Amino acid sequence: MALRCLHVAVLVVLAASLACFGSLSSGAPQSAVPSSQNSAPVVAPRVRTILVFPYENGSRNPNLDWLCEGLAELTIERLQGPGRFVLAREDRLEASERMGLPASANLSRATMITLGEDADADAIVFGRFTSDGKTISMTARALQLAPPSLSASFSATSALPDLLNAQLQLSGSLLCAISPEACPSGAPPSDFSAPGRPPTRLDAVRQFVRGLEDSSEDDRIADLRDAARLEADWDAPAFALGVEFYRRHDCESVLVWLSRVPPGRPHGAEAGFDAGVCHLQGHDPVRAESAFEAVLQQPRPGSETPPDSPEARNNLGVAQAELGKLTDAVSQFEKAAQVEASTANYWFNLGLAQFLAGRASDSLASLQRAAQLTPQDSGIRTAADEIQTASARGAGSPPNPASFVARMRISERFDRTWLRPSAEPASARDASGPGRARFEVSQLERPMGEPR
Repeated sequence: MALRCLHVAVLVVLAASLACFGSLSSGAPQSAVPSSQNSAPVVAPRVRTILVFPYENGSRNPNLDWLCEGLAELTIERLQGPGRFVLAREDRLEASERMGLPASANLSRATMITLGEDADADAIVFGRFTSDGKTISMTARALQLAPPSLSASFSATSALPDLLNAQLQLSGSLLCAISPEACPSGAPPSDFSAPGRPPTRLDAVRQFVRGLEDSSEDDRIADLRDAARLEADWDAPAFALGVEFYRRHDCESVLVWLSRVPPGRPHGAEAGFDAGVCHLQGHDPVRAESAFEAVLQQPRPGSETPPDSPEARNNLGVAQAELGKLTDAVSQFEKAAQVEASTANYWFNLGLAQFLAGRASDSLASLQRAAQLTPQDSGIRTAADEIQTASARGAGSPPNPASFVARMRISERFDRTWLRPSAEPASARDASGPGRARFEVSQLERPMGEPR
């Protein structure tokens, strides 16, 4: 396997930065340090967004390269919880793509911070490991971006077969550094290290990571199947398999694998959305309606509020139109169009539903809006002409309503943006807390493990 690890050397803030940013804590963020002189009202902590980078392979053994992503995936898995939204691997890859960086790029320290800022993360996590093939030593740190604060260097060492338990301890230290309120006693909560919490098998993690990184679609599916077989209670391989079969438009397999992803899990909303699309394509509007309603009701990761996904609302409207619930369908299409007014398909579906509901004038206005957004779309023009002709004849609905419902357009891709902790713009969130200071490359020089 080609070496894909990120060369993550250590992030440390030099003494000059102390004057610039204030004292950088080696433990809890500055905002969590009590001060008798601070009379400002206490503000409830908001959900923290965390970006985890692949660990650096310091052993120079290419056979262990899979641990770079493997340890990152385990860290992502462990840090998820109330008050924390941990960006998924695909979020990191999308941020890298926006910056024009290949997935296998060896990122500089400054670039990691820039990626964190681009992803609007509150903290980044990076680490390193060495192994002689029998034992493994891991080191990791958390860097709060707003306000700037670098954690202590946390470490864990174990026999290689006991890596999962050692990594769990390491993640617990990172959790307390990033979210001190989650560790009131100074240690992770008891449920953080509950026995039997998946993944529990290292070979399942290895197969899962290989499945993520394989270049061949067939190899990806084979490795992910192995991971799911080895760790049946771990939903990450099942979700990845669902995504692979979704790309193939194999809805029968999609529904089998995504049924193993519980709604409350980090990928629960995406799994429910993809399953709902398959139910729509399989002409099962009852199950589709249930799936999209669940997506719009389940809390986002780390938060108590549900995602207001216009894609899910649009598809829920399609399911309800197929069920003859036209008033409900119109309401969902209206909400989708309000959230994303630049998407022509939402206005198109709204126009069709309004006409079926006996609102011809509103229908023509919605279709006109859709046509303005995509003038080249002949389907919109045809529907508008038919509705205008029917209205001129005094017909309140088309001669074949089912044909209009069949034209409604399904959103096939769930936008992960709606899973983010807050719908507020970043500027509004930053206004409620300390301002974000950008790091300079010159402040990040000392290797990991050296005295601060």
